[in-house]
This record gives sequence, structure tokens and C-alpha cells, in this order.
Amino acid sequence: EVDEIVEATHAGRWRGEVICKRSDGSEFPVFLLTSVIRNSEGVVVGVVGLMRDISEEKQREEARRQLERQLVRSERMASVGTVVAGIVHNLRNPLTIIIGYSDLLRKMSVGATEVDRIRTSAAQMQEMIEDVLNKSRQTKKPEEVDLNALLQREMDFLQADMVFKYQVVPLLELAADLPRVSCVYTDFSQVFGNLLRNAVDAMYDRPEKKLTVSTVFDDEEIVVAIEDTGCGINEEDIPHLFDPFFTTKFGDGNDEKPVGTGLGLYTVQQILEPYDASLEMESTVEVGTTFRVRIPRR
Repeated sequence: EVDEIVEATHAGRWRGEVICKRSDGSEFPVFLLTSVIRNSEGVVVGVVGLMRDISEEKQREEARRQLERQLVRSERMASVGTVVAGIVHNLRNPLTIIIGYSDLLRKMSVGATEVDRIRTSAAQMQEMIEDVLNKSRQTKKPEEVDLNALLQREMDFLQADMVFKYQVVPLLELAADLPRVSCVYTDFSQVFGNLLRNAVDAMYDRPEKKLTVSTVFDDEEIVVAIEDTGCGINEEDIPHLFDPFFTTKFGDGNDEKPVGTGLGLYTVQQILEPYDASLEMESTVEVGTTFRVRIPRR
């Protein structure tokens, strides 16, 4: 290293970090800058050097790195908390359906259809819990899923919502012979359940409530579109839509206005990622919003 410094110095100058020893034998880092001194004829007549002890700087740098590592660990733990909160959020939807139909059963004679829907929702919750346990064991049980049937089922679940049942005009435009998708059923049930719920909530106080669900496909992908005639999304809110805990639903829970946790779209994005599926959004304020899920056919 000394020879390298001498050679570089004769070529002009050298700068860098070197390790020096104190009189007690302990080592410490220094910043070294060397430069040659030449006479008027260009002949080297001397060398000048500058040394600076950078021990404290190194200690501060190491402390900063330790702090960064601690922050990374804290962020990971916060992510775990976010995932847990997302799981709770997703369990709320089928639970809401159970409660909604229970209320209906108190107001009307018990029919087989309503009882079946309650049982189906409870079974869906059980599947979601099992899916969480499977994921914790890094195992999944994919199956060939008919997305048309899944979407129809999610629309049926929405019948427990009084706004949807009596005010929303649903329109299904489902492609015939839609290819099945190999996936964990509850993953896509959560994805489309969240998107449909958001669409209904967006139309809460709109005079026209129309919900259009469509599927199309080609050789490359399957596209599911969910379009509403809701309030639309403000331009300044769009960059934050997929941030955890960001919401535009500000109901206080004391009335019928939608209340948001800010985890729905975040969870949708997390679920779609392992499938290489993408989520697109188009929105116009006071006109409506369309979400498109693009699922590769591989």
C-alpha cells in the first residue's frame, strides 16, 4: 500500500484512507492527502502530506448504520402489524354479511336462501382463516377458479347491504368461456370483495348508482373491470390510494356513511403481487371510477 501511495504521489497526488498505529500499538483510521512539490523545471523536490484522524467520524458512521438497521427491523415489525390489521380488515367483510342477514332474518320469515347465504359466508371466513394458517406455513392450495362464478357469488353477498340491494343497479358483462385461473380462491375473493365494496361505498350519496362488472380475455391475460358511478377520486388522493391506513371514507360510525380503515386497496395490491397481476385505476370526479385487475394467463 505504501508503494502504491508513493507511486501515485509521484504521478501527482494521492488521497485516501489508511490505518495508522499509535505508540501503544492500537490502530486508528486517518484520511491522508499527499502531493508532490516541483521546482520551476518540473523536478520533484519534495512531498507534502496532510493527515486527519477520522476515528470519531467512523464511530458516528457506524452508529448511523446501527440506527438504520434498527429502523429497518422496526419497519419490518410495523409491516407485520399492517399485515395483521389487513387480515382483520378482510375478515370484517364476511362477518358483516353474517350480521346483515341476521338482521334480515329478524325482520322477515326465515327462508332457505338466506340461511344458506349465512352459512356460505361463515364457510368463507373459515377458508380465509385456513388460508392465513397455510400462508404462515408457506404452503398454499391453489385450485382452478371460475372468476365469473366468483364475481357472481361476491355480488350475491352484497345483497346483505341495503344500499346495494335497493338502490344500486348491477350490470354483469361476463365473457363466455372465460379461462379458469389457478389461484387460492380466498385470495381473489378478498380482492374482488374489497373492490366491489369500495364501489358501493363510493356511490353512497350519488343520485345514480350503477355498478358494472365485466370480464374479457385474450391469449395473454384476463381482465376484470369494476366500474361505478360514484364520487370519483381527487387527483391529490391518487398517489396515496395504496398506502396503508389512507382512506377517503370519513364516516364516524354513528350514521350509515361508509367508514374506511385504509387497508382495502393496500391488501388488494399485496394479494395480487405473487400472481404477477396488476391493478389499474381510472377516475373522474363526480363521474365515477373503474378498477381493472389484469391477470396473466400463465
